[in-house]
Amino acid sequence: VQLPCREIDLRGHEDLDAALTRLADAEREQGFDLAQAPLLRLTLARTGDDRYQLIYTSHHILLDGWSNSQLLGEVLQHYAGQAVQSLSGRYSDYIGWLQRQDKRVSEAFWRAQFATLDEPTWLSRALKCAATGQTRQGEFKWRLDAVMTERLHGFARQQKVTLNTLVQAAWLLLLQRYTGHDSVTFGATVAGRPTQLQGVEQQIGLFINTLPVVASPRVEQPLHAWLQELQQLNLALREQEHTPLYDI
Repeated sequence: VQLPCREIDLRGHEDLDAALTRLADAEREQGFDLAQAPLLRLTLARTGDDRYQLIYTSHHILLDGWSNSQLLGEVLQHYAGQAVQSLSGRYSDYIGWLQRQDKRVSEAFWRAQFATLDEPTWLSRALKCAATGQTRQGEFKWRLDAVMTERLHGFARQQKVTLNTLVQAAWLLLLQRYTGHDSVTFGATVAGRPTQLQGVEQQIGLFINTLPVVASPRVEQPLHAWLQELQQLNLALREQEHTPLYDI
């Protein structure tokens, strides 16, 4: 497969930053034809006599963030003249592993997960703006300082759960209280790399999956019991994290 790669000379350009932004935007907007390989292309912009900027565009169906780090890390190893570790497996091994999984076991597991869920969890419908017919979205960022971060880590260690479980527990409680539903759900992204496959951590491809986390926090339940229950749920999800979301 021929990799599309073009070079552009931007030396002496009056507004270099704006030109690079336009170039990157144009690459993104161009998109890809899924029937035409490869779903990846490179544009090398020369910004000075000894300076370049590489615009690397790929379709998400090719590889996830973990794989991106693997790929770019390998490129940098080549640049540094270091020996690149040879892979012990191929992505086709993962596809073969997927095809060997028992779909009946997955279906039984997910039917049990959804047994308590009566309706979708629509957080937007629980907000005041829903009553006015306004559909808006926004972005809110809150940066935790080092003291608060350490307190959260310390509390998670005390409860013998991960920080991820702690955040999930808080989010589920918020969803339950805003929606008024006993059972609520949200989507959690998982790595999706089966530990049974040798060398799967080094493989490049699309492994991630999004799984519904369904839970019914109870008001009489002590906090430590609720956290442990959610931790166990996350462990159970790992056994079936290969199930495609559209099947679920």
